[in-house]
Amino acid sequence: MAIGKLKLTYASTVLIAGLSGCATISEKSCAYDAWYDVGFRGAMANHDRADYLDDIFKDCGKHGFEPNIAELQRGFADGTERFCEPDNGFAWGRAGHSYNGICRSPEFSNAYAEGYHIYEIETRRSAIVSRLSSIRSELEKLEKKFDEDELTEEERGKAQRKYDKLRCERKDLRRELEALPFV
Repeated sequence: MAIGKLKLTYASTVLIAGLSGCATISEKSCAYDAWYDVGFRGAMANHDRADYLDDIFKDCGKHGFEPNIAELQRGFADGTERFCEPDNGFAWGRAGHSYNGICRSPEFSNAYAEGYHIYEIETRRSAIVSRLSSIRSELEKLEKKFDEDELTEEERGKAQRKYDKLRCERKDLRRELEALPFV
């Protein structure tokens, strides 16, 4: 059953990608770029080999160009070897890029996972700091509102509940921020 869903998802993705009109390669690149370089760049961008090469052939074929398969494959193989270096895996993960599994090396996978973990921590830290800033602004507005004499009892109660809720959220976020490891 899961394979059926996977095939359906893949088919939907291919259909949507086909309808979107996005080309893998431009007409200019089909005409002037070295096929080795095209293959190398595809691997360095973490593209699936078969899908990428197929897209290159389709896109360039639409423009009347026939790629040199041997050079494309050679470039992709060299690009994959370079992409799959552990240092690149770490950098790829730290930048928050998704990884499609083109590398066979457990060293790459481990380095990618480590880099991605750091990315997640930094992203969470940034989100917390941003939310704390928003909360500070909201609390300041509410404090000014409390100083107004025109608030009804109901409005004052509603504002107080919101104020208390924001202070509680701020406390929780500060606690979470302190618990995050420094990277």
